[in-house]
This record gives sequence, C-alpha cells and structure tokens, in this order.
Amino acid sequence: MPDPHDPIDAAIIAHLATRDTPCPTCSYNLRGLTTLQCPECARPITATDARLPDESNTDRLVRHLRNRNLKCKCGHNLRDNPDNECPKCHRTYQLMGGRHLIARKRRSFFARLILTIIFLAIVLTITFVLALLIEALNEAPNTTQAQAPSP
Repeated sequence: MPDPHDPIDAAIIAHLATRDTPCPTCSYNLRGLTTLQCPECARPITATDARLPDESNTDRLVRHLRNRNLKCKCGHNLRDNPDNECPKCHRTYQLMGGRHLIARKRRSFFARLILTIIFLAIVLTITFVLALLIEALNEAPNTTQAQAPSP
C-alpha cells in the first residue's frame, strides 16, 4: 500500500495514472496503477521502474534532512532545512551516493578575486622568467663550433 504522506509514492502513482509504462519483470502495462506493486507478477514498483524524472539533488537532500539531526560545521542543526545551504554560515551541502552529506564552503567574491589575482601573478612571473631565459640563450656565444686541428 503506498504511503499517502510520501511524496515519492504519490508522484509514482500520479505519473502512472496517465502513462503506458511496462513492468520491468513481466511487461504488464502499469497505467492506472493504484498500488506500488505489479498486479501481474507482484513486483514492487519504484521510481526508476515508473521512469519518473529524477528529482533534483536539492530535493533529495531536503528529504534526507527531514528526519535527521545533522549539524553543519558551524554547529547549526540542518533538520528541516528548506534548501542545500546552511542559513547561518552559507555552506552548501550535497549528498554523495545518496547517503553521505558533504559540505562545500562558498568563497566570497573577494576571496575568488584574490585567488584569481595570485594565479595571474604566478603565470606572468613564469612567463617573464621564461622570456629572460630564452633571450639569454639567444645572446650566448656559440661555443660549439669545431676548431681546426693544429699542425
């Protein structure tokens, strides 16, 4: 029996109400299905079987956090958080492999600007040093000429 409070179960039944979708096991047409089980072979029907469009990572994260007391690195409890960002420190979170929560700290505009300036300074310094080396090699006297043997 589908759980009426589970949005995934409701979405599967709504999706199958108007679409011809075959059961992966017996190819029975699941259109109009009211339970999450194939009436022909009794296979449980999942979102993948119903070919539901994949929910977004943020929706999956919100569903994951709904009943869990997980804390952000800043100490804020992320339970019932409406999106993938901590409201206190603005770290963004994502699910890895469907179960593991990892944090991504957003860099501020100025931090990104400073990192870009440092990167450009390093690239320009390397370019300048290489140009000096090439110029020095071009100006060095050619000492590889063969000398005539003395009589």
